[in-house]
Amino acid sequence: MGIGALVCRHGFVTAMCSMQTDENFLYFELLLEHALPKIQVPSLKAVFMDVACKFEGFWRGRHGQGPFTNLTFAIGPWHIRPHKPECNIRYNSRYIGGLGLTYGDLIEHLWADIRRHWFITAYMSPAARQDFITQLVRFRHRKKEEGLARQLGKWAQTAIKQKETIIKRYDRTKVLCMLVDT
Repeated sequence: MGIGALVCRHGFVTAMCSMQTDENFLYFELLLEHALPKIQVPSLKAVFMDVACKFEGFWRGRHGQGPFTNLTFAIGPWHIRPHKPECNIRYNSRYIGGLGLTYGDLIEHLWADIRRHWFITAYMSPAARQDFITQLVRFRHRKKEEGLARQLGKWAQTAIKQKETIIKRYDRTKVLCMLVDT
């Protein structure tokens, strides 16, 4: 028993499930099938998984001619190190075009937040555990949104100051150009 989840590149949970059996690819397939119709697939750069090298074959075998056959699978830098050299070359996010320095292991931040509460959730019923973790995720999202809003506000203030500085420089340059012309 455990939890499976999908997070976007910003760390927000887009889909989550409570696993009733040992971890297997069916849970991740269901999460992807649930989330993909809601995502603009052309803007989706990659699906990061710690076992992408194994999951890709499973996915392609089950969705051979489906609408999501062109998904790119990648392994983030934190999980790629113990993989075979072939996996390192094929799935390393640093070598896949269009990904840049995308971290790809943001799910680990979610697990770190949830793990802090293991001693509480270990003794809960599955339904109570699911409710508790849902509230944890909602709280995490609220804090993340507040932080993003603060950061965007700071960036907006910086942009306004830079705009004012540029206008002043432009006006000075314009005056200097008029002096040179006369």
